[in-house]
Amino acid sequence: MNNMHKCMSQVGRPAVYLHMGSKSLSKLSRTRLSSWTGALLALLALSSANACTGDLVSDRGIKLDASGSRVDANGNRVDANGNRVDANGNRVDEDGNRVDEDGNPIPGTGIDPTGPSTASNCVPGTVDAGYAGQRRLSHEQYNNVSRDLLGVTTQPANKFPAEEAGGIIGGDDARTVSVLLAENYETASRESAVAMTANIQGLTGCSQSNTAQDLTCATQFVRDFGFKSYRRSLSQTEVDDLLSFYNLGREESGTFAHGIEMVIRRILQSPHFLYRIEFGSQPQATGELVALTDYEMATRISFFFSNSNPDDALLAEAKAGRLSTKEEIRAQASRLIATQKGEEAVVRFFSRWMALEAVVTVDKSDPQWTEATGVAMAAEARAFVKAVMFGSGDASFESLLTAPIGFINQDNAWVYGKNASGSEMQRVDFEPAERSGVLTLPSVLAINSYNDSPNPIERGKFIRELLLCSPLAPPPPGLVVVVPPAEPGLSGRERFIAHSIDPECAGCHKLTDPLGFGFENYDAVGQYRTEDNDEPVDASGEVFATQDIDGKFVGAVELGQKLAGSQQVKDCVVETWFRHAMGRVQATEDACSHEEVSKEFTPATSSMLDLALAITQTDTFRLKKVR
Repeated sequence: MNNMHKCMSQVGRPAVYLHMGSKSLSKLSRTRLSSWTGALLALLALSSANACTGDLVSDRGIKLDASGSRVDANGNRVDANGNRVDANGNRVDEDGNRVDEDGNPIPGTGIDPTGPSTASNCVPGTVDAGYAGQRRLSHEQYNNVSRDLLGVTTQPANKFPAEEAGGIIGGDDARTVSVLLAENYETASRESAVAMTANIQGLTGCSQSNTAQDLTCATQFVRDFGFKSYRRSLSQTEVDDLLSFYNLGREESGTFAHGIEMVIRRILQSPHFLYRIEFGSQPQATGELVALTDYEMATRISFFFSNSNPDDALLAEAKAGRLSTKEEIRAQASRLIATQKGEEAVVRFFSRWMALEAVVTVDKSDPQWTEATGVAMAAEARAFVKAVMFGSGDASFESLLTAPIGFINQDNAWVYGKNASGSEMQRVDFEPAERSGVLTLPSVLAINSYNDSPNPIERGKFIRELLLCSPLAPPPPGLVVVVPPAEPGLSGRERFIAHSIDPECAGCHKLTDPLGFGFENYDAVGQYRTEDNDEPVDASGEVFATQDIDGKFVGAVELGQKLAGSQQVKDCVVETWFRHAMGRVQATEDACSHEEVSKEFTPATSSMLDLALAITQTDTFRLKKVR
């Protein structure tokens, strides 16, 4: 018996029941329901076991930080064995210096502020993979599955409690489940089931002529709908369990439709629907590697490339046992990424990675700014990524950072000094000396600004943390950042330089401000400018503390070119895609998989789509380490 089954079999009965209808349930019905509800809530409660203490924990009760990384009682990042590690998964001592597996210092190493290490920990020939948790559907995925599987387009998860930090870039383990969310799952399941059974013959294809035929039809529905919902074949025990709910509903109301409604509600609240559960192809001891089943692989592929349930073609391949080889996996991944859902998933990845849609909530003091401006900027960002990845672009990372194109409609054209009519996005080409890909999209520039002026600190932090994978230390407790107010003849750059000279601030600001100053040609809404407060714009900057692109530059365009040619940036992108694919931060066990992909993703060969496909070929993606 695996750990999850142990957990579900040992749980006690909670003092809550599902609200299955207005009629009173018999004693037998209550027993059935409470037994199942106890197992469900126990599984969900694993993710919020420490809710009363305020600690963030995974669905296995492991304490996490806000990014979804495992931490000890003091908040230090640790590995699966409790050893302290750095941001790249390397074992370190209490001072943050690299040590070997026995805790001995490694000569020539120490705290590395420059981001992901290009010196791999991979031992050639090693087959290994980090631990992967049981990943709960995000609210966005719940809505997608509701649409694709249930035909429900009301986006029920929009009513759920807000999710914790973590999200796309390695935070799936941090998705906890509160009692309120469990109740929301029950409500959503009831509403979806009622909507689905409104046309019961269209749903099941049954005429409901007599009880015997009804049971035959119900059995077939259980097998078919359960197969798609659990993303695998059902055991006979599971079929019998679901049929008991059908019989319960049929006995209560006397109708076939209500029996099917009960089955749907039971399925939609099952851990096998709400979680992407992986046991592997065969039982193994803790710490050993095991291949995923074909159905588990279908689920990994599908949520990576469509952010939703496996489609019929993918489930058919899994049922036929054709998702075990690298070639079979890549073929299905390639098929999915070329679909509309695949395109949407890729665009959504970039949008969430760089917070491109956060601009819809931004307010600006510019009199031309309206709520529609932010909405149009977000739409432009999506259109830009889609054009680079799937349009006439080459899907290269270089194009993402340097392509001088944009998209306008009636609501955002003024930002570019252009005119447009209608709400449809129209492509425009810019002077290459003025715009540089995603870096100079108004959505990026606006969200990293104050409401009335640029913010070089946030713009530099955007580059430092998202593209160089070099997280900045938090400011000292109680520190209040006050930038000198605007004065005649004093540019924004000059005001920030005066601020960053402060000894308490200088250390971190050296890593951000010189990067952010390169964007001085763009105001708070992303308009191009050559003057600031009647002073000529000085967009010169400098890159510090990187592995391969330290040095001076002038303007965002030149910075984009430097970043596009950096292997450190490419390694950061690989790490980010890995986190997205696996829903967690990288571990030392993933070193060889990371190196395998990094060798293919260089400044000379930088297709972002090929990078995503390459991840599916790694041990990390194809195998599971048993807990």
